[in-house]
Amino acid sequence: MYPGVRMGLLTIAAVVLFVSATEVAGVVSEDAATAHGGKRGDPAAGRVRLVRNARPDFDHFIKDSTAAERAFIRDHYWRLRGYPPASDTALLWGPPVQFYADLYALYPSDPQDASLIAAHPDWILRDAGGNPLYIPYACSAGTCPAYAADLGNPAWRHQWIAEARSELQKGYSGVFIDNVNMTMSVGDGSGNAVAPIDPRTGQPMTELDWRRYVSKFTRVIRRKLPRAEITHNAVWFADRSDRAVSREVAAADVVEVEHGFGDPELAAGDGSGYWDLLSYIDWVHSRHRSVLLETYADDYSERLYELANYFLVNQGRDAIASGYEADPDNWWPGWDTDLGAPLGRRSLEVSVLRRNFRRGVALVNPPGASQQTIALGAPYVDLEGAPVDSVTLDGGQGAVLVKAG
Repeated sequence: MYPGVRMGLLTIAAVVLFVSATEVAGVVSEDAATAHGGKRGDPAAGRVRLVRNARPDFDHFIKDSTAAERAFIRDHYWRLRGYPPASDTALLWGPPVQFYADLYALYPSDPQDASLIAAHPDWILRDAGGNPLYIPYACSAGTCPAYAADLGNPAWRHQWIAEARSELQKGYSGVFIDNVNMTMSVGDGSGNAVAPIDPRTGQPMTELDWRRYVSKFTRVIRRKLPRAEITHNAVWFADRSDRAVSREVAAADVVEVEHGFGDPELAAGDGSGYWDLLSYIDWVHSRHRSVLLETYADDYSERLYELANYFLVNQGRDAIASGYEADPDNWWPGWDTDLGAPLGRRSLEVSVLRRNFRRGVALVNPPGASQQTIALGAPYVDLEGAPVDSVTLDGGQGAVLVKAG
């Protein structure tokens, strides 16, 4: 999250799939979890839809880019994630741009937010002693960069939506909403979790109330911004049996999974977190919403693993976000991969997940699995163009291969 919160993962005991008759409460095996991952024959499922998070390191491509660089950006990025006003220039020539907004952050270092804080101190959540609370991220010396705003306050919601409308009127295609946390994330100045006093009840806010406030706010945003493309950076490990979580997902067009499949915590213990994440993505797809995998990969192997998982789950409307070798002057040709239409859904072969396409194949050996060697049975080349007839993958590794010839 930029800026935002990184929360510890929770273990989800049940694998929930949309094909279950009991849908939300159904528990199925890992084998059943591999039965999904996209429609047969949709060519878009074999292509990369890349989102570039246009952080400050990308500003020079927005402000000082050449005509050739602008053409490259239009042709190679599905979306830009912008940070007004720096990203406003890209609205004139770029691909569709979503602007960044945090769902409940108030930054005292930002002049506009500082004015709001001074005028509306009641918008900040507080502990039992009346002390202001924060989003527990990057805390130091007893303070954190952002106060936690009261999501249940109608005035705060109204202000947030007014600011969003102002940005959309500039020509932004939509909004990327950070910190759509369906688990309560509020803390003191040292980053310790604190349940704020709920201004509406005078009692410590419960997790149930928190989810209800977040869900209601996202639905208000959806209703008030009906034509905006909305992406939620939501925690995927929230309790899907709670209707508030389903409603939050329904209020988005795209749901981001921050860190994607490369999150090291997915490999913790027996690696069951990996299967839980697959289940969550299938669940989001069952609600006719798309998924954005944001990878923080910083080497070739990590990036390839994320791309392989992307092809396993892509239904043709999903996307992947990366800043690693994803600039006009530093571009990895793998981002241009086109495997063609899928020949079916993903399947499990021994421990390896596989999905076949007309022009290639995606393979993933999940975290915690033993090393496997896969004989391909046909000539392929890897994304560097080297011929391969078999692939050896350790647990937590993936491969994307293109048919030779």
